[in-house]
Amino acid sequence: MMGPEKKVLGFGALLLLLIGLPLVWLGLRNMWRGFASSGWPVTEGVVQAAEIVSKDETTSAEIAVTYKVGAVPYTTDTLHFGQTVGSGDSSEAQMRALGYPKGRRLWVRYDPSRPEIACTEPGFHSDALWLPVAGAAFGLPGLVLLVMATGLGGRRQLKWGLYLFALVFGLAGSAMLWVGGERLWLAHASSSWPTADAEIVYAQQDESTSYEDSVHKRGEVSTSYATNLVFRYEVNGLTYHSNLRRIGQLAGADEDWADGIAAQYPKGKKLKVRYQSGNPQVAVIEPGISSEAWWLPGAGTAVLLFSLLVALFGVPALTREY
Repeated sequence: MMGPEKKVLGFGALLLLLIGLPLVWLGLRNMWRGFASSGWPVTEGVVQAAEIVSKDETTSAEIAVTYKVGAVPYTTDTLHFGQTVGSGDSSEAQMRALGYPKGRRLWVRYDPSRPEIACTEPGFHSDALWLPVAGAAFGLPGLVLLVMATGLGGRRQLKWGLYLFALVFGLAGSAMLWVGGERLWLAHASSSWPTADAEIVYAQQDESTSYEDSVHKRGEVSTSYATNLVFRYEVNGLTYHSNLRRIGQLAGADEDWADGIAAQYPKGKKLKVRYQSGNPQVAVIEPGISSEAWWLPGAGTAVLLFSLLVALFGVPALTREY
């Protein structure tokens, strides 16, 4: 018979696995479609709708692209596989809307076996990592609880449960360190990128509030503020848009910080930006490594070190035979 403690742990493990495993599967499917889409057939499409929608504290751009395969019409709202639906950063939606104005003609890649599956930006995009990472964040703790539920009180089960716990934090820290390190490298390289004339076409101050009761929005905990920017620039006669003020920039901070950015970069301001010569879609207003760029790799290093300490010292100490 399973005791009450094991039943609670088993139920928790089942719940986390039921949430995590489908997210991992959907994320891996998006990643596979992203890689595969580069080799899919091409057809011409046209943007039929481009609307910015704000709900609560998130903003999204709803893009609809129509295309034909043979004589059969289709519609897709997928720009790239794994794309996020909405964001607290309103500039993300503005970027999509500016890049996909109504009436624009463009190329669409479609799955030859299922033509209703299509995208306008083929290839792998980092957005596709969000679902598998979120799934792992639920699934791995579920495995920890499952191991503990199958042998509560046994040192062997406790040992492996703690190792899985350390693995969860190790993977999270490694991912943060990888992304943060890549941003530091880009920030360093951006100082030597070529320059282009640009203009601020969007400047919006947003705020985000967290609550103790997120469902009913009760018990305010904290509010962060941000000034989100979009600038337009040209490279070799082609127009691009970017929302990067700094590489590795903070998503939000206090109100004075946001007010300072708003005063420095009002809509309509002309300025020089630096763009990546091999990928002109990446451009930044303030090149170089700033203090903001150290937050993510610093946090990743701290989380990774914690996981290593748990694995190397915590597990042996807690499972030692006396």
